[in-house]
Amino acid sequence: MGSITLLGDAAHPIRPSLGLGTTLALQDAVTLAEVLDVITPTDIPSVSAALSRYEHKRIEITTPLQQKASEQGLAFYSDDQADRLKMGCEAALASRKQ
Repeated sequence: MGSITLLGDAAHPIRPSLGLGTTLALQDAVTLAEVLDVITPTDIPSVSAALSRYEHKRIEITTPLQQKASEQGLAFYSDDQADRLKMGCEAALASRKQ
């Protein structure tokens, strides 16, 4: 059985509120290339070890960013925001009818 890994949004989808999706995908690609550069592709144990190193390196970087994006997303897209927007629109429409 072979080894696989993910990068970019497949590995760590992130809300667009931080605008980091492309940046993280490019950083993933560079990190993956760095860990794979020093091994022979047919050496499966080395490939597996390199993929594990890549994943650990990227998890350290992306986990706090995902958490921050999630917090900001929840604040920005909360139900309360939608309710306030709806009430504001209804009030504006009601004032136009008068």
